[in-house]
Amino acid sequence: MKKFILYILVIFLQGCIEYFEKMKLNDDGSGELVFYARINREIFSIKLKKGELKNFNADSIRKIFSNKEGIELISCKTYLKDNYVWIETKLNFASTEQLLKLNNYSPLKGLLGKITFSKDKDGNFIYYREIFYDSEMNSKEYGIITLLLSQYRWNYELILPSKIISANSSEIYSDSNKVKWSFSLMSLLHKKVMSVTFERNKKFSGLYVFVLLIVLVLLSILFYLVFKRIIKNEKSL
Repeated sequence: MKKFILYILVIFLQGCIEYFEKMKLNDDGSGELVFYARINREIFSIKLKKGELKNFNADSIRKIFSNKEGIELISCKTYLKDNYVWIETKLNFASTEQLLKLNNYSPLKGLLGKITFSKDKDGNFIYYREIFYDSEMNSKEYGIITLLLSQYRWNYELILPSKIISANSSEIYSDSNKVKWSFSLMSLLHKKVMSVTFERNKKFSGLYVFVLLIVLVLLSILFYLVFKRIIKNEKSL
């Protein structure tokens, strides 16, 4: 897996890749994740001939995400657009815990990061995520890479099921319950944090719906009995 990350880094250094991640989170911790990576077509062809990008294809990505507990791979495809080779992957996850288990297999270790999903004292939800690039570099390599990566960015978008209370981002879209972050790849060599507090969903639970139905049935029966008694009394007069 380290080799996968290293050749992704090589592409970064060529200045020909862009990454975008979009996550839709439900209030039970499940959700949907879509991520895209694009590579300049000419650079891709050169690297492919050298055997350096033989795993940068939809089939290889499918093998990483398929048959993982709590993960449903929806689609994974490669296509050409605007002189770039794109890889687009879409999956559903049963919980953030199951999603993080992909760190054991995924080339996104560190960038997928660590996610916690909790509640505050008022019952509102807190999404907390740490991301970082997990690498072992000497000081010379570190200096070169930080210089080259300073101009590239890694983009995150999070869509929440209810109203946003607060977030450590300047891009908060209250009308769509959406938050965005953008980090330079250089900054990801150190831990970065994404944090959002959002309202607990005020939907009725199954128990509340059941109790409400019982109450409505009892009221209907009571109304029927009262109405029947009134009719009976009118007839006896």
